[in-house]
Amino acid sequence: MYSLLIEISTKKSLLAINKNDLSIKKYNNFDNKNIFFIIKNLLKNTNLTLKDLSFIAFGKGPGSFTSIRIAASIAKTLSYSLDIPLISFSSLKSFIPKIDGPFLSIIDCKSNGIYCIKGDKNKKNILYTSNTKIISLDKLKNFLQLKYTILSFNGFFNSIETDPNENHLAKISFQKFKNQKFSKLELCY
Repeated sequence: MYSLLIEISTKKSLLAINKNDLSIKKYNNFDNKNIFFIIKNLLKNTNLTLKDLSFIAFGKGPGSFTSIRIAASIAKTLSYSLDIPLISFSSLKSFIPKIDGPFLSIIDCKSNGIYCIKGDKNKKNILYTSNTKIISLDKLKNFLQLKYTILSFNGFFNSIETDPNENHLAKISFQKFKNQKFSKLELCY
């Protein structure tokens, strides 16, 4: 079963074609104005058509207001027109550490704080220990003292700069699909 994954909430954009819970073809770090051309090429390069897709998955934020709305509009339009499920995920789940232990994925929320999600990595397993929430910069300093690995797309606040992990997102999306946890298009700016 194939799916299209859209994660463009940050400058580290990602489009991927997944087969079950693995990414088989991806394209990243592109300008959003080329998104339809890239989707077309991804499908062509995997010998698929839109009708071969079983669901659409997209990053619902937090991140860029405009980019999240673009992703949601494309995902919702494809889901509706193809009559297939729509699955969303927190864009903060795009960033996972390479080392085991507790971690915090962050994105600046352009106010007096940051969006974050806490997790723990143990070998190849990721357990999220919080939902997406806003914390103060002082609270972020506490996580640094507690030896959390801090991740982001741009190295904000001395974090480790990382790209979205397409296989992790494919796994999350496929699990939601199997459990029939479809989206109602609730976005997080």
